[in-house]
Amino acid sequence: MGTYEDLAAVYDQLMNRDVNYSQWADYLWDLICEVRSAPTEGLELAAGTGNLTEALIGKNCHIDAFDRSEEMLMAAREKNLSPRDVRFFRQDMLDFRFSKQYDFAVCACDSLNYLLEDGDLERVLKKVFDHLKPGGVFVFDMVTLYRMGEMYGNETFVVDQEDVYYVWKNRWDPDQNRIGYEITFFVRDDEVYERFDEIHDQRGYSEAAIRKALEEAGFTGIEAYEAFGREPLTATSERMQWRAVKGV
Repeated sequence: MGTYEDLAAVYDQLMNRDVNYSQWADYLWDLICEVRSAPTEGLELAAGTGNLTEALIGKNCHIDAFDRSEEMLMAAREKNLSPRDVRFFRQDMLDFRFSKQYDFAVCACDSLNYLLEDGDLERVLKKVFDHLKPGGVFVFDMVTLYRMGEMYGNETFVVDQEDVYYVWKNRWDPDQNRIGYEITFFVRDDEVYERFDEIHDQRGYSEAAIRKALEEAGFTGIEAYEAFGREPLTATSERMQWRAVKGV
């Protein structure tokens, strides 16, 4: 069982049915431009197959995007985006390194929830801080503990989407605030279905823990919203959208 190795081939097919990347990019761009005037250079963590990247470069900016999955990056490169607009790199969030600083950084689709060990979140936030120019802004989203524990829990879901059928089984550990997703896919190839399995583990973080980690990294102007809007977080929020600024 792997992580994104086989999923990369059908990732866009699954996500594009439910996600409007153009609207998502508009939302993030508004958050960025409210505190960083005319940003031109961005960094994207865990860029995956480059769907959000493609939408963001439509804002007349250049993005250096990275992901640790070579298979996901191969799918991103197949989009044939201009190297004048974006460069894709294979790097890991925990130890990424670039020789420049950026106007903004983006990490979407709850990628920071994949930081499992104590200190991982703090380490990544500090690295993002160091890669931003003074006045730079970091926007990212994370799935809440409520969604992990109360909505996903130990449930099993079955999804039939035309040429892709999958069974999604969850394992929730409330003591560690961790959830494991065991997903079995059946993907149609001509007249047969090919099976592959994926295992994903995520960790939930409280609003207070994230805010503290941002402050310790040096960020200011820290704000959190219900994702895709501007409403304040509640006890039943499912996804948190964060914005933090590197002070001038």
